[in-house]
Order: sequence, then structure tokens, then C-alpha cells
Amino acid sequence: MMLLRLLMMMRLFSLFLLIASLSEALPHDWAESVLRELDDIDERVNKRASRKRCGAENTDAVYWTDRTNSHFHELMSNVSYANWNYLTNMTKYNARALEDLEAQVDAWFKTNVGTARRFLRDADRICHGTTVKLLRKFVNYQLVPAPANPTTHRLISYLVNSMQQVYSTAVIVDEERNMKRYRMNPELTRLMATSRDFDERQWAWTEWHDVVGRQIRPLFIELVVRMNEAATDNGYRDIGEAWQMSDYDSTDVEATMDRLYQQILPLYRQLHAYVRHRLVDYYRHRNLNISGSIPAHLLGDMWAQDWTSIIDIVLPEEMYKQSEMDAALRRAGYSVKKMFRLAEEFFTSLGFDKMTADFWRKSVFVRSPLDDTAMDCHASAHDFLADNDFRVKMCAEVNAADLQTVHHELGHVAYFMQYRHQPALFRTGANAAFHEAVGDTVAMSVMTPHHWRGVVLGRRMPAPRSRHLPGPGTDLSFLLRMALSRVALLPYAYVLEKWRYAVFRGRLTPSQYNTGYWKLRERYQGVKAPVSRASTDFDPGAKFHVAANIPYSRYFLSAIVQFQLHAALCRTDKHVEQLHTCDIYRSPAAGNRLRKAMSLGASRPWPEVLKIITGYGDIRADRMLEYFRPLMVWLRLKNRGYPVGW
Repeated sequence: MMLLRLLMMMRLFSLFLLIASLSEALPHDWAESVLRELDDIDERVNKRASRKRCGAENTDAVYWTDRTNSHFHELMSNVSYANWNYLTNMTKYNARALEDLEAQVDAWFKTNVGTARRFLRDADRICHGTTVKLLRKFVNYQLVPAPANPTTHRLISYLVNSMQQVYSTAVIVDEERNMKRYRMNPELTRLMATSRDFDERQWAWTEWHDVVGRQIRPLFIELVVRMNEAATDNGYRDIGEAWQMSDYDSTDVEATMDRLYQQILPLYRQLHAYVRHRLVDYYRHRNLNISGSIPAHLLGDMWAQDWTSIIDIVLPEEMYKQSEMDAALRRAGYSVKKMFRLAEEFFTSLGFDKMTADFWRKSVFVRSPLDDTAMDCHASAHDFLADNDFRVKMCAEVNAADLQTVHHELGHVAYFMQYRHQPALFRTGANAAFHEAVGDTVAMSVMTPHHWRGVVLGRRMPAPRSRHLPGPGTDLSFLLRMALSRVALLPYAYVLEKWRYAVFRGRLTPSQYNTGYWKLRERYQGVKAPVSRASTDFDPGAKFHVAANIPYSRYFLSAIVQFQLHAALCRTDKHVEQLHTCDIYRSPAAGNRLRKAMSLGASRPWPEVLKIITGYGDIRADRMLEYFRPLMVWLRLKNRGYPVGW
């Protein structure tokens, strides 16, 4: 009671002093100033009260957590450097060095996680809120928690590194064309994006899935057993539950994905139907089913997850083609490094810092065709938990698809730089999907026709000779291109993670892995294997994120969250036109809001961080549907007379 009375007196006295000090008329925001002052007083009073109430009871927890965080910082920095060395030069020596460090980290977690759990059992007696948050983050930090048997963790590291090496070094050979050799990046990626030869695409798809999937299959089967052992050793039902807790601090991820899939399904069905009847017409001599699933090799990339590169097939002839966008970049004098500079300039226009000197000196942007070094070319961003060492690894080319990827990766780096002041355990995204969404949110502005013509190319392109959709400023080419990228991804990402959850739970046995995978793809994506597949094949393993053991729910949820972020930032920028026309370039207000949320890292629950930007704390598909509403109208008109669904 005495404390409450003192607090009330302090509030009244501060309010009196603040008002009395104003010699002129009160400013328009005087109430906010008073509230801020009172909040500051509350915070100081609460801190004093906490110290008085707790005394020395929580000293052990605070001291242990501070020391553990420092040790964690050092260990994870060492692992990050070893991981970079391995991914950029995949030798046995670098693989062993990485495995040794990962084993040290795992042993250290195993030694300390019990102490953290013991402190958390008495969390009510720990008055320092940050300490409790750090303890909870520590307990759920590892995607694969430390198993009881140290040999198990070394085996897990070996299996993942081996799968990743299979994927990254795989080569297929065209025996009918002078023994030409194809790696995934850049040769197969380019072939799947540009070839319109039905048989050539089918050959590339089949060879890649046979060569990579079959090698990875026995490694993956053993990996599932060992990861589930590690998960159950730590009180999880299976490794899927451990993944969800690590990425989202929740075990309802699959239910969330189920809900969101149903929300976007009507839009996807219309997009699928339109693309299908355009493909049926284009490959009219191939007897494609006008009402069935689409063969996977016809949809623009190796996995039928991003359909953007077939835009020349699905758009009427008078509109822009993907090849024209790529050619425009080259005519404008772009190099890969210039694309990175362009992306950096977008982020600095929002108030973010420039990339560091180490970034430009140590990143890998391209791989020379003459370089035979075994390297993982999958684009990725790396935080070494140092003050200024942030890097990107990528085998980029000058094209529109890689320009978007560059913005995506710099979104990760901008995030690293924003939360670098946080304790090491909090130096990660609010959740995994949030980290993936930041760069893609920026790319949504970059790819708008206005920004593309005025900023990316520095001059206006001729206006497309197409009839626009109803409503001012609606550009069919842009909206359809975005849908082929963002909407088409969702069912694929949904299936891949749903399949892995079923595998982890034991609902699919190894003999059912491949058949179960294709049943899910036909059911939820309307995509089928282009050739007959056997139960001894392992087509999921032909995907990098399976080979590298990376959860894919983050990409599904990111594709939804980025539209929530985009809509909120556009409102901050006072944008009142249709959502898809918004460009937040050079918007300090949007940048301030985004930076504030990013600077928190994982120090606050992700719903709170999302709420700082959007005003609400749950993931929902309404903004994505709003964004594509004009396209939905157009698709329904174009699909009249054609079957919808599969």
C-alpha cells in the first residue's frame, strides 16, 4: 500500500511539474509526452521494487545466464566460421573441422541445458525478466537438441554434411550432347527456367531426382532415426516438435499451416487452372490432362515451387516476358555486384546502415565457370556474431530472379545488423518466418512496375501493350508474376513440411516415403511426377532444404507474413491506392517501424514483434488475398469454360 501511494504521488507530482513548466500553449502531443514520462517513472519504480523484493534470490540465475550467453557467443561464432569454410570449400578436412566444433557445441548444450531447466522450474522466483527469456531461448535453441549419447550427435552431423555434399556436388551428364555436364547452379537452374523443350526438361528432371535422391535416401532414413532419438531424449515426441519449438516456441505450426492453406486455396485453384490450360495449349501435342494434375517438370524450376520463369507461356503475347526483364538489366549495365549495390541502396533509403567493409570483401557473389572448388551454391546469408562480419554466399547471375534473391539475402543481413547489440541468444529473428519475410517484403516494392522502370533501370521502359485490369494502375503482368512466385510456393511448401512431419511421427515408413510424398503433392498442389516413380526413389531428397535438414514451414509462413508486413508499412507511408502498387522506397516512416521491430531480435515473443508493425499478433492471409484481389477477378474470367481443381 505504501508503494502504491508513493507511486500515485510521484505520478501527480510529475504531471504537475510538466504542465507548470509550459509557459506557452501546450503542444498537440502533450498527452503523449506526459504518458511517456509516467511510463518512465513506472519503469524506474518497478526496477527498484524488484530489487527490493527479490534480494539475492535470483543472483545465481542472472550470473549463470550471463556467463552462459558469453560462452554461447564464442562457440557459435566459431561454428559459423567453420560452416562458412565448409560451404565455400567442401573438403573432407573442412567437413571434419565443422563436425568437431558441432560436437563441442552439442556437448556443451547437453552439460548446461539441465541447469537452465532447473532455473526455469523456479522461474517465479527470478525477478529479472530478461534472464527468464534467455533461459527459455537456451532450452529450445537447437533445431536438433543434444542427444544423451554423444556418438549420436556426431552421426547426425556426419549425415547432414554428407547429404548436403551430395546435393551441392551432384552433376548430371547428357550423353547425347557431347557429354555436357550440368550442376544445379547455374546450368540446371538456367535450363529449367529457359528451355521449352518438353523432353529436355523431362530428362533434366528425371536425371537430377535419380542422381541426388537415390544417394540421399539411405542417409535420410538413418537421420530420421537419430534425430528422433535426440528429440525424445529431451522430452519431445519427435524431431518435428523440437523444430517447431525452436523456430516458433509453439507446437501448433501444422495447424496454423492447415488454416492458412484453406484460406489461400481458392486463389491457388484459379491460378492453377489458368496455368494448366495455358500449358495444355502450349504443349498441345502432348495430351496433357485439362482437368488433372500438372507434370512437375513443366512449371519453371526443378521442384515446381516457383513458376515465374514460364510467364512467357501463361501471359498473352503482347505483354512483357521474363527474358525481356533479364535483357533490360543487362542493357542497363548491371553486374552481379551492381545488383547488390542496388539492394543496399534500397535498405539505406529506409534508414538502415550500409553493408560493412567485411561484407563486400569476404562475401561470395559469383562462382567462376573455371573454378572447380566444390561449393554449396544455394544462396544464404551468414552472421558470424561479430560486430561487422556479415556475408552472403551465392552463385548469382544478372537476371530478375536473382535480383529478387539478392534483396532477400540482404534482408537477412540487415536483420543481423539491426539486432547485433542483443545478447547472443537473442541474435536471431522474432521467428524463423519473420527472418525470411523481411527481404521479400522489400522485393515486393522493388518489382513494382513504377520502381522497376524508374529506379532499377533508371529510365522508363515502354508501357506494355496490354489491357489493364479494372481499376487504376493495375498491371496484370506484375500481379501475375508475383502470384507465380508467391502463391505457387505455398502448396509446395505446405506439402514438403506436412510430409516431413508424417515421416518424423512414423506415419510413413521408408518404403512409403516416395509414394506418400507424391500422394500429398497431387492432393494439395495438383502436381504429379512427370515419369513413373518407384518406392525406392527419393524425390523429396532432390530439394536442398531436405538435404541440408532445414525446416520449410518458415518459407510457407514467410510467404504469408510478408504481405502483412507490406500492407502495414504501406499504411505507415500513407499509401491509399491498391496494395500491389505500393512502393516503400525512401520512406523513413516505414523504415523506422521496420527497424524497431527487427532490432528486438528474439528478445520478445514473435506475436509482440509482429504487432509492433501490423497492429495485431497473429499470422493471417487476408492481406495476401487483398493484394491479389484484382488478379483473382481476372483469373475467374479467364477460367470460364475450363475446369478448376484437379
